[in-house]
Amino acid sequence: MTNNSLKINRNKDGTFTVEWDQQDADWSWMNNLTSKEIQGIMETFTNYKIHVHCFDTEVYNPQTFDSDNLDEITDYEIYGGGGTDFDCIFNYLKREGRVPNRLIVFTDGYPFGSWGDENYCDTTWIIHGDPEPNPPFGTWAIYDEHKHKQAA
Repeated sequence: MTNNSLKINRNKDGTFTVEWDQQDADWSWMNNLTSKEIQGIMETFTNYKIHVHCFDTEVYNPQTFDSDNLDEITDYEIYGGGGTDFDCIFNYLKREGRVPNRLIVFTDGYPFGSWGDENYCDTTWIIHGDPEPNPPFGTWAIYDEHKHKQAA
């Protein structure tokens, strides 16, 4: 089974980190939506810095966008080849010294192994795929059904 996810992290320094995993045709709509949504968020602020990463079992193509290069985000290239390992994102953030105030993860709800480090930061899972998800921590919502539940 393939998995895809998008993570938007608001870091303590006010910057954002966006990471996604792209390998499933069911998620191809996220490619354009992601850059447009990120661009829309960025346009509402005058001074900002946003960190964007792709991932599958490791982090790819980390780039930083700010108020001076907003237009370049639409040219961001998606990398990845399979497997959704949320641990690689948490490990990357730790190595980089970034602790988001809230980590937002767009996923199909089928992680490859662990859901990540539940003690690292507040996490919200936006799930598009698994109709009966059960994330072990954080809050979650089903994207299609507009449902919201607190993880057990």
